[in-house]
Amino acid sequence: HGLVDPIFFVFQWSFAATASTIDSGACAERVDLYAYVLLSAVTTGVIYPIVCHWGWHPDGWLYEMGFVDFAGSSLVHSVGGVSALVCVLMVGPRIGRFPDYKGSKNKWMRWLFRQKYSDNYFRGVFTETEESIADTNVGSRDPSQALFGTFLLWVAWYSFNCGSTVQISGAGADLVGNVAITTTLSSCFAGATVC
Repeated sequence: HGLVDPIFFVFQWSFAATASTIDSGACAERVDLYAYVLLSAVTTGVIYPIVCHWGWHPDGWLYEMGFVDFAGSSLVHSVGGVSALVCVLMVGPRIGRFPDYKGSKNKWMRWLFRQKYSDNYFRGVFTETEESIADTNVGSRDPSQALFGTFLLWVAWYSFNCGSTVQISGAGADLVGNVAITTTLSSCFAGATVC
């Protein structure tokens, strides 16, 4: 019909949102909401469509070279990761993350990475109010919530990865089974490296 397939649109929209959520993890506690919305809009509305065209469209230069990307493992995560890295380099570390933080002495590097504050700014809290806020935030971290979030992601990966085969029945059932096994093994080995 010449119209966008709504299922394909939602599928790609979820990939674009994934690239944007990688940014959110890197930018948390570093930028305000408006800066994140701007970064998210540029990532999902400009950068992501161009890079995915390169890899997934038959006219894309990566596609023509034989590039294969399953379920966005390279394209989606590299778009999110590179944009998050650029944001972090521009903004700097979270306040209080490095008590002995020392920024670059090179004035060009400070300009490039927008280090307009002194090193003391990134070293930590200075007033009683800041100290009480920092203590409250540190105390609110709950391991059971982190574990619950991990399980939610793990279950979502099964639907996301297996659904990315776009062939759940017939001859595609074997492929879906292999993808589910790979997802399980990947999660197990990732968990083993953390312990």
